[in-house]
Parts: sequence; structure tokens; C-alpha cells
Amino acid sequence: MVTKSDRESETHSQPGAADIDLALMVARDIAADPTKPAAARVQAVRTILEVQQALGKHAAKPDAGAGKPLGQMTRAELEDELARLRADPFGR
Repeated sequence: MVTKSDRESETHSQPGAADIDLALMVARDIAADPTKPAAARVQAVRTILEVQQALGKHAAKPDAGAGKPLGQMTRAELEDELARLRADPFGR
């Protein structure tokens, strides 16, 4: 018999890796399904990016480089910054 305490602990527990994998699989299916409404597909993509910490409040903050404005960088500095961003676009 399941008690009220058991149900409460289940609803307040952290999702496990299998739960997260399942949620991501469902979100990917929704995002890739052209028959789903556009709003649902966009929300699915946002959810995937948030879980991967590429978007949202837990996302890595962009690197400001050397703190130098782009207009003041030399060509070599701009090329280095562009190479860095291409190698690691999310700053991880």
C-alpha cells in the first residue's frame, strides 16, 4: 500500500538520469516533428538548450575576451577571438 508520505517523497524527489534522458528524447521528437505546432517545437528546442545549459539562467556567460571593444582590436586579436568562439561557442 502506498502511503501519503510515499507519494509526497516521489513528487519532491529530483529527477534521475533516466528521467532526464526520457524528457530530452521526447523534446527532440517534438522539435523534429513538422506536424507539431511551431510554438511546441520552439519550446522543445528551448528546453533542450536549457538542460544542456546553453540557454537560460544557468548558461555559461559569454567571455568578454580581453575586455577590449571589437573596434579597438587588431586584426590578429579579432582572428584569435573568432577562432576561440568557433572552437567553443557556448564558453564551456
